Order: sequence, then C-alpha cells, then structure tokens
Amino acid sequence: MAIIVVRSVWVNGQTAEFRRQQVKTRRQLVHKLLRTGDDSLHDEGDLEITVPQGQTGSLKVRIEYYVVRPQSGLVFRGGIVYTETHVNPSSARRWVPCLDDMGERSTWDLFFVVPASVGGEAVTAVASGELSSVVPHPHDVARRVVRYIVSTATAACTLGFAAGPLTGACALGGAGAEAAGGVFAFAPGGRAADAQATCAVVPEALEFYAREFGAYPYATYKVVFVEGLAGVVTCAALTLVGTDLLHGSREIEAAYEARRVLGLAVARQWFGAFVGAAAWGDQWLVAGLAGFMAAQFVRHHLGANEQR
Repeated sequence: MAIIVVRSVWVNGQTAEFRRQQVKTRRQLVHKLLRTGDDSLHDEGDLEITVPQGQTGSLKVRIEYYVVRPQSGLVFRGGIVYTETHVNPSSARRWVPCLDDMGERSTWDLFFVVPASVGGEAVTAVASGELSSVVPHPHDVARRVVRYIVSTATAACTLGFAAGPLTGACALGGAGAEAAGGVFAFAPGGRAADAQATCAVVPEALEFYAREFGAYPYATYKVVFVEGLAGVVTCAALTLVGTDLLHGSREIEAAYEARRVLGLAVARQWFGAFVGAAAWGDQWLVAGLAGFMAAQFVRHHLGANEQR
C-alpha cells in the first residue's frame, strides 16, 4: 500500500498544524465506505489541517509531502511513470493529498519537473488539461518544468499524467480534432506511425459525440500508450491505454478492436470525466451512459451488425 508522508503544511504562507485522522470506530468506517467506496484500514487516514488564527476569506493551502512504496495510484514501469486512477474512489488520494470526491471539483494548475532526457531519449510529460509552457528548470539545466492548465472544473480523481521517453508523438487532424482544440497521441519506442494509425478513429469519434451529445468539455485531448498497462485509464482530457492496442495501418483485425476501445474511451470524456456520479454507488449509471454513446458511434462508424 502506498503511503503519503506529509512533511509540512502552510495556509496563506503561514505554517499550520495538521494531523492524520484514522478510522477508529465502525461508524467511521461505514462513513468512509459510503463517502469514498474504500473500506481499507491500512491508509494513513484523512489529513486534518488547523487554520491559523487571523486567516479569513480565501485560503491558499500548500502541502509538502512524498510518497512511499507507490504500488497503486502512481505506477513506475518501463521507464515511464503514470497515474492509474480509473476514476475510482480513494484512487487519487494514493498519490496526492486532495478532496477525493467526485463532487469536489476545481480548476488545476499542474507543474511537472522532468529530466530533459534519459538515455539519450527526450522525456515528455503529458497530463490532463492544456499544455501551457515548457521551460528550463531555473536551477538545473538538465531538467525542464512542464505546465498544464485544467480550465474546466474537474475532480481530483479525474486528473492523470504520464511522463517518460514517449518519443512516438503525433498530432491528428480532422474536424473533430479542431473542435477539441487538438488531438495528440504518444507512444514509447518511436512508434509514432502506429500511434497515428491506431488513433485515426479518435477525431471522428469526437466529432460524432460533439454533434449528438454536446460540445467536447475540455481544451485538448491526448491518448498515451503505456507498456504493460491493462485496460483503459480515463482522465480529464487524457486517456492512458496499453501498447498492446497499437497496430500498423495494414492490420485490419487489430484496427476493429482498437476502434471499439478508443470509441468507448472518448465517450468517457463526457460520462466519466466531465459528468460523474453524485455517489460512488451510482458509477454504474455513468458507465452505462458512456457505453450507450459508444454503441451509437460503433453503429455510425462500423454499421448495425458490428453494434450487435
């Protein structure tokens, strides 16, 4: 189990006292289960912060922390680090202190400090939101600071990122890509051509969903292929999938499966990332709506026989 160790907390620049509140009674455990869907007794507990006297109005909270044994939520694999949240309860709190609730939404300003290169390969950071800037680190020329801005209010459990030598990068065109503010695909090992072929269906899916179900809710959309990842990780303006889905432009059977998977992944940007359940127990409804959208796209793209 990953453990978040909090070193210090500041509120409006002033040091604040804090403590970790563990679940001690059955009533508290039931409350935690209903609130987050997590019945584990092995985390460090909720972080309670005492606001210093005299602090009123808007509060800017800064938390300095580090993660020990990141086995869930934050994954290191094949030279790439990425989040594995799945829009699930108590998944975001495994790698970042936050209000881990679908109802707690806000805009985000995300900064990533990454090496400029590893083993001669350039390091890329891809995250929820829109890329704002990439600048050299002010104190270390071997590192860069990458900034993403999430301007659409979203829950912490829908945030995600991947960082590493994702050298196979490409931009996809089409009306759907323009409507979404840009569609981009990233893959390791310089597999840009495979990423392009695999994600060719994404702009069409975006255009179809925007026409049938309303405008795309975010500024851009990215798909990142990660080695060894099973399933699909849905984040705001970002989808993480395994490299097993990658295929070349002449592979017909693999293309059918990829189109089904990515069609559903794009639908989850509407129902899953942007529209979430009021309670964790209602996630089935959100998943069903995304599945309905995906079924309509399969019928539009591949025909009624494939939908059945």
